[in-house]
Amino acid sequence: MRAFFRTIFYNLGSLAVGSFLLALVELIRIILAYVHEKIKGKSQALACLVKCLSCCMACFQRFIEFLNKHAYIMIAIYGYNFCTSARRGFGVIVSNPIQLATIHGITEFCMFLGKLWITSLTTGGAFLYLRASSEARLWFLPLIIIAIASFLIASCFMLIYDMTVSALLFCFLEDSQRNKSEDRHMSKSLEAFVSDSGGISCCCCC
Repeated sequence: MRAFFRTIFYNLGSLAVGSFLLALVELIRIILAYVHEKIKGKSQALACLVKCLSCCMACFQRFIEFLNKHAYIMIAIYGYNFCTSARRGFGVIVSNPIQLATIHGITEFCMFLGKLWITSLTTGGAFLYLRASSEARLWFLPLIIIAIASFLIASCFMLIYDMTVSALLFCFLEDSQRNKSEDRHMSKSLEAFVSDSGGISCCCCC
């Protein structure tokens, strides 16, 4: 609760800036989609240009989402404003691509296994319950609904796991940059694990 109130009092503006950027990009995409529908049958060249712009904005939106995630991590670590956190976070990403790519791949695989495991357990439990119930006649429709709902809920909870892993990795990289080997706060097992994925390099933008 203290972290929540600290965020509200000190970092609400930074959160609003990140949300505003995403909303602005989404608004531009909606406008481009509307313009495309209006000119689709009138000018093929212009429609193709608008479609290309929409594709570029979709890629830019994914970049903003990626940047926001790591900017928020830097805000949580240091309490900087959004622009400073985004710059430092991007610097960490550029300076440590091997570690980030390796951990990101492992995290995505673990998240997929977690979603699959949660969905399978929930759906399997529902199947056993419905089969044992004498009043249940149609099994497939409730099972499909339960499977979809459990997958969506599992996805929301696994996002917390993804953010936690990313935050720990950023703390590791900052600890590696700021402290000498004997003064680092990380455990030796964590240092050995991440270092084996590609070595330690420092952030060039700090």
